[in-house]
Amino acid sequence: MKLEYGAVNATLVMDGLNYPDDLVIDSEAWSVAVDEKDAIYVATFDGNVIKWKKNESGKGEIVVDQLGEPRGISVDSRGTLYIANCGGNSIVRVLAGSKNATIIAAGNGIGDAPDQLYNPDDLAFDSYGNLYVSDY
Repeated sequence: MKLEYGAVNATLVMDGLNYPDDLVIDSEAWSVAVDEKDAIYVATFDGNVIKWKKNESGKGEIVVDQLGEPRGISVDSRGTLYIANCGGNSIVRVLAGSKNATIIAAGNGIGDAPDQLYNPDDLAFDSYGNLYVSDY
């Protein structure tokens, strides 16, 4: 269910659950994000990010695959997906409707130089669009 700020009534986002009592990330996932259309994105241990569209059933759609431990994920208002690619020591972007990941930060191996990351774990944007990365 989705309860918008200041709302009294919740909206159904995903159906088919039996007695859910918490929000969890299962043993096969790193992170969850929800976009403005209530689509749910999950970063999995096997290097995929999977998307479930609102009111659709099934296994979801692989948005991007073959990443090296995708961890933190974020979706902006345009549907662009940002991923902390821990095993790839980079931050990648996937434009809405695309399945191609483009490195936008680091990607020059593991390290502490300005163009390197050391296992990025999560990411966030502030209200000005600045990117913050949680890195070991």
